[in-house]
Amino acid sequence: MSRYQPIYYWIDEYAIPSLPSIVIYDAHLDVDIDSDGDICFTQIAMRDDNDKVVRFIKGDWLFDILVKNIYADKNMMSYICKEASLDNDE
Repeated sequence: MSRYQPIYYWIDEYAIPSLPSIVIYDAHLDVDIDSDGDICFTQIAMRDDNDKVVRFIKGDWLFDILVKNIYADKNMMSYICKEASLDNDE
């Protein structure tokens, strides 16, 4: 059994470490749990300049780059794991 639960994780601002010229604002990650009970990401959603919701999934360049960087970012993963934890009392 996993120690995590699916959540939406809100990102106020995140500079992508491997592409510091790209900053993500006001987006959310769909956080799910894979068959091993570990955290995985299924979608990123944000609004474009016309206030339309734009979604990115695996295979989209932005999703793939962002997810790769988030997995490598120990601080970000710590925050996400804390929010998704079944033991989170907050």
